[in-house]
Amino acid sequence: TLAPFGSMSLIVNLILAPLLHGETLEHIDLISTALVMVGLVTCITSGSKVPLLLESMSELSALILRPICILYFLALVFFVLSGMVHIYLEERAGNGARKSVGIFYPLIAGTFASSTALTAKVMSQVIKLKGNILLIILCVLGVVFFAVSNMTVNNRGLSNHSPLFIVPVFSTTFLATNIIGGGVFFNEFSTFTPKQW
Repeated sequence: TLAPFGSMSLIVNLILAPLLHGETLEHIDLISTALVMVGLVTCITSGSKVPLLLESMSELSALILRPICILYFLALVFFVLSGMVHIYLEERAGNGARKSVGIFYPLIAGTFASSTALTAKVMSQVIKLKGNILLIILCVLGVVFFAVSNMTVNNRGLSNHSPLFIVPVFSTTFLATNIIGGGVFFNEFSTFTPKQW
């Protein structure tokens, strides 16, 4: 899979941030990046290996319309909207440089990035199951919206805060919400072994 290559952004960021942005590397940056990398490798090697075997659009709809999926979606919407309101209010008050504000940029961007991946996975299933063209178009629009939102929010965070702070939080959020999203929407948690839990 391509997932391990995404974690390389942490190492690239650790090398390039001091060179391109004059950031000072501290011990906490090295330790934090190492811990995130260990977590990424653990998640990647322990993930579900069971392929998604859906035979009809009604099965896909039944998966996505489960109450837990709707609750998860609403929780993400609430989190993103409240985070955006927090950023807006704090920036208006002149507090935009605080880390308590800055942390919301990668948290929101990571959530948008995982939503991009989840929507793309749903779209691949809709195409595989020969779903309605309108659903495919909605999925394409969703992928574009989430990808553009991810890049916009992440770049705004990077313009106001250190990449040594933004990139690890973004990577961790992306991975965590990707795992939870797949586990919830596609019921992947039901196939986990005790070792994976």
